[in-house]
Amino acid sequence: MSDEELAAENVTGCRWWRFPEIVDHGGPDLFSPRDLATPLSALIAFGLPAETVRLGP
Repeated sequence: MSDEELAAENVTGCRWWRFPEIVDHGGPDLFSPRDLATPLSALIAFGLPAETVRLGP
Protein backbone atom coordinates (compact mmCIF):
# COMPACT_ATOMS: atom_id res chain seq x y z
CA MET A 1 0.00 0.00 0.00
CA SER A 2 1.14 3.53 -0.64
CA ASP A 3 1.73 6.02 2.18
CA GLU A 4 -1.52 7.73 1.22
CA GLU A 5 -3.49 4.47 1.33
CA LEU A 6 -2.01 3.59 4.71
CA ALA A 7 -2.87 7.04 6.06
CA ALA A 8 -6.45 6.61 4.83
CA GLU A 9 -6.62 3.44 6.96
CA ASN A 10 -5.16 5.32 9.97
CA VAL A 11 -1.90 3.36 9.74
CA THR A 12 0.81 5.72 10.89
CA GLY A 13 3.76 3.35 10.97
CA CYS A 14 4.97 -0.24 10.79
CA ARG A 15 7.58 -2.08 12.80
CA TRP A 16 8.56 -5.60 13.86
CA TRP A 17 7.47 -6.69 17.34
CA ARG A 18 9.28 -9.31 19.39
CA PHE A 19 7.10 -11.94 21.06
CA PRO A 20 7.72 -10.66 24.64
CA GLU A 21 6.73 -7.16 23.51
CA ILE A 22 3.43 -8.50 22.15
CA VAL A 23 2.71 -10.45 25.35
CA ASP A 24 3.54 -7.50 27.64
CA HIS A 25 2.04 -4.72 25.51
CA GLY A 26 -0.36 -2.45 27.38
CA GLY A 27 -1.28 -0.02 24.61
CA PRO A 28 -2.06 2.30 22.96
CA ASP A 29 -1.33 0.28 19.79
CA LEU A 30 -3.86 -2.42 18.91
CA PHE A 31 -3.20 -5.87 17.47
CA SER A 32 -5.47 -7.80 15.19
CA PRO A 33 -6.69 -10.13 16.50
CA ARG A 34 -6.74 -8.25 19.80
CA ASP A 35 -5.48 -11.33 21.68
CA LEU A 36 -2.62 -11.99 19.27
CA ALA A 37 -0.40 -13.37 22.05
CA THR A 38 -2.58 -16.48 22.55
CA PRO A 39 -2.53 -17.92 19.01
CA LEU A 40 1.07 -16.79 18.57
CA SER A 41 2.05 -18.66 21.74
CA ALA A 42 0.46 -21.84 20.39
CA LEU A 43 2.21 -21.41 17.06
CA ILE A 44 5.59 -21.00 18.75
CA ALA A 45 5.02 -23.88 21.17
CA PHE A 46 3.45 -26.43 18.80
CA GLY A 47 4.39 -25.34 15.28
CA LEU A 48 2.06 -25.14 12.32
CA PRO A 49 -1.43 -26.56 12.90
CA ALA A 50 -2.71 -29.38 10.70
CA GLU A 51 -5.76 -27.33 9.74
CA THR A 52 -6.59 -23.68 9.24
CA VAL A 53 -7.17 -21.81 12.52
CA ARG A 54 -9.84 -19.13 12.56
CA LEU A 55 -8.77 -15.98 14.42
CA GLY A 56 -11.32 -13.61 15.89
CA PRO A 57 -15.11 -13.90 16.06
